[in-house]
Amino acid sequence: MKYFSFVILFFITMNVYAIDFELKAGDDDLDGTKYYTLVVKNDIGRKNIDVVLEGNANTAKIREHLVLTCKWGAVEGVKVGMTSLTNDGGMVVDSYYFFDEQLNNILSKSYAVMNEKKSYTPLSLNHSVCIRNGKSIKKDTRTGKDYIQDYEVIADGPFALKGVPNVIVKYVTDNGLNFIKESKTGGVIVDVYKNKGNMSPVNSSVFFMNIASRRNIVNLISWGRATNSNEMICYKIYAYVYDTEGKLSQNASVANDMNLSGCEGGGKKFSYTNALAIKSYINKTYGVNN
Repeated sequence: MKYFSFVILFFITMNVYAIDFELKAGDDDLDGTKYYTLVVKNDIGRKNIDVVLEGNANTAKIREHLVLTCKWGAVEGVKVGMTSLTNDGGMVVDSYYFFDEQLNNILSKSYAVMNEKKSYTPLSLNHSVCIRNGKSIKKDTRTGKDYIQDYEVIADGPFALKGVPNVIVKYVTDNGLNFIKESKTGGVIVDVYKNKGNMSPVNSSVFFMNIASRRNIVNLISWGRATNSNEMICYKIYAYVYDTEGKLSQNASVANDMNLSGCEGGGKKFSYTNALAIKSYINKTYGVNN
């Protein structure tokens, strides 16, 4: 009996992956964009899914095979990754595809992380899959190719929220810049930095400090790029108070401080363009106990 039980356990362990995944080179679309094909199959059937090569990436690979157990059933998926090099640095793209036992696409989502070399795993991935809080693959009616509807561009981060486990913050491009906090149960938008004319916001610096004995995360947002002395670049410093559970709220004193926003260029000078200068000013003005 013990031997029989061992054989059953061994068989189950060796067959955890009920779905097989294979990634191979695919066909170009009408515009010459290159694709790979993700082959998804089990005893029930088979699906071929088009995977676009982002940017100037010339190859893609399966980075990880994922198995999740949700209350409503088993889910399997893969992380497909690629790297694209740009003039501003590298961009790592990780796309997740999840399927139930009937090969229904439960969730597909892509994350493009700028200036990064490491693969990205979102904290809330398991939660999003199990509550089916995501979009599936769609078919482009013009090219006939599959595409992922849910695409997140992380312009800066993610950064661990200092002193709070399992919470990160990131800056996501979305017709401007969204400052997002993410935990295992999902993400929330903490603040939104809007475009100014044709200038997009950029997070130029982020750091942690105590302000009036309370934990704060501070960031420096800039608009514009000074390529010569006549061009203008504008700045604003924001701070967010947070507690031991990671609840964030804007520090109104810092946000409303007129000295912590201004422009530089064309003869103008702004004094607080780096973390050291910002910390020094806040120390003197608000009293900091680090």
